[in-house]
Amino acid sequence: MIYIVGLGPGDPGSLTAAAKDRLVSGLPVLLRTERHPTVEHLRRWGVPYETCDDLYDSLDSYEAVYEAIAARVLERNAHGDVVYAVPGDPMVGEETVRLLLKAAQEGRAEVRVYGAVSFVEAVLAACGQSVETALLIVDALNAEKVPLPQEVPLLFYQVFDQEAASRVKLALIRHRPEDLEVAVVQHAGVAGEETVHWVPLYRMDRLPVDHLTAVYVPAVPPHKRKATFGDLVEVMRRLRAPGGCPWDRAQTHESLRKWLIEETYEAVEAIDRQDLEGLCEELGDVLLQIVFHAQLASEEGEFDIEDVIGRIVAKLVRRHPHVFGNARAEDPAAVERNWEAIKNAEKSERTSIMDGLPGSLPALHRAAEIGKRAAAVGFEWRRLEDVQAKVEEELGELWRSVAQGDREAVQHELGDLLFAITNIARWLDVDPEDALRRMLQRFLTRFERIEEAARASGRELHSMSLEEMDAIWNEAKANEP
Repeated sequence: MIYIVGLGPGDPGSLTAAAKDRLVSGLPVLLRTERHPTVEHLRRWGVPYETCDDLYDSLDSYEAVYEAIAARVLERNAHGDVVYAVPGDPMVGEETVRLLLKAAQEGRAEVRVYGAVSFVEAVLAACGQSVETALLIVDALNAEKVPLPQEVPLLFYQVFDQEAASRVKLALIRHRPEDLEVAVVQHAGVAGEETVHWVPLYRMDRLPVDHLTAVYVPAVPPHKRKATFGDLVEVMRRLRAPGGCPWDRAQTHESLRKWLIEETYEAVEAIDRQDLEGLCEELGDVLLQIVFHAQLASEEGEFDIEDVIGRIVAKLVRRHPHVFGNARAEDPAAVERNWEAIKNAEKSERTSIMDGLPGSLPALHRAAEIGKRAAAVGFEWRRLEDVQAKVEEELGELWRSVAQGDREAVQHELGDLLFAITNIARWLDVDPEDALRRMLQRFLTRFERIEEAARASGRELHSMSLEEMDAIWNEAKANEP
């Protein structure tokens, strides 16, 4: 039998009678760590013990340490009953206890737990706080991995060094005012050693900390809370509800279609301008459209924003087996091959490799994607020179149609030429949409120089000769970076 005993927050008076009886029973005692105030009293009581502190020094991650400690306890138990003692309450924030309970569930050990006062009660008492509706207890080592809701008070444990304190601060400050007062509590529940310092969040990692340090973070007052994704969803729900905005209540998926396209293009334009402040705003506008459509679908009983998020998370995990599974992908090309195989398996009901290609895509983008998909199955030229010859062939056919005055044929051949050019772009590893967009920006910049020259000379554009405009154009071109 493994008797798991809680040592309490540090004062021997916090030990339960049953826990103390187990510790002095004469059975072998194994401590997770000797660095705990109650251990001094074990010595006074004449209790021999073994510790696991050596594992903290010899292993390079806490996960490895905890697994090694659990393995040591199980190994000692193989030779007979053993008492395993941990700080605080065994059922609060003790990863080694979780591992031992798992071993018991799997039939590899028998376990009995003797609870104790945890650090939670001691810390709350020290900083004069009570739990009214909720309290989220968080391991400081996982501060950046778990949601930290602003409306719920938080209690961080394992804030044992400056790095852990900084990790907690950085995780908190993303969603909380930096001047929010937090309590840094040391040696909670230990008579004569307990200290509590209320400091602004931004200063919490400047205080000395040790292995008996915890941090209490109050809920953020409503008027100081930073907006979250949930707030956006709630605002949209309110706008669509009875008594909300007449314009928003009148919208449909179809009426919003143009806004989704427009906002997306504005985000792309901000990227092209390298305007990060503008990109932040435009991404918000795109996000609004996504939430808007999800709200409409929710009202119709089709899906809601959580379904949208759930599907994309599942898709990302499914399409990244080299990250979340056992597949290998050493470079981006290998990743793309994996993606294509996975997508083909997902869309096995489709009869054509061209299925699922939106007809609403910009024509140049759609042409490039069609060419790419055809090439992927071998419908492709063998050499770049062959593609060049195809472009020249289409250009010749265009001029013959022009000479014949056949407007329909001209449109037909011009389309063939444009498609052939997108294939040249693929062979040169150039995005034709991006190339054309960049060219248009260059054109606009140069043409603006012509307009500026006309204004500077007090003339109208139409009064300038082609030679004058060409000279200014070439000068602007020569001065481009």
